[in-house]
Amino acid sequence: MMVWRSNMLLALVPIFLLLTNCAVTKDRLVSPPLKGVSPQMENCRYWINKVTAPQRVLLTPQEIDFRNRLLIERKDLYMNDLHNFPDFLSREQIEEMLEVCKNTLQSSFYTHLNHPIDEQKRGEILSCLNLDN
Repeated sequence: MMVWRSNMLLALVPIFLLLTNCAVTKDRLVSPPLKGVSPQMENCRYWINKVTAPQRVLLTPQEIDFRNRLLIERKDLYMNDLHNFPDFLSREQIEEMLEVCKNTLQSSFYTHLNHPIDEQKRGEILSCLNLDN
């Protein structure tokens, strides 16, 4: 009885979608298209086909580790090595990290298209972060 009910419910899902004019599509547009980016470029196959040897290893594990260390050492980026991150953080440590984050946020903000965000919008974004409480 339970199996029959489950099968019936599964059969009703496509009918419900059709009746409510809902469509399940393979490709959904998550964000607005970028200037100069064709729909083909949004598919990984496009980029794989452009590479002569897509299976070739680009960086060794040592090279990846070296680059990661360079990024972590940069003062203009707020990055931590999670392998060396403590299991427990005190309140003071968290507050110190938030203060560093707040100081980092004093710089300008940009959109995904690299356009500066105006001060009003920047203020709205910062207020959502709740860094003052």
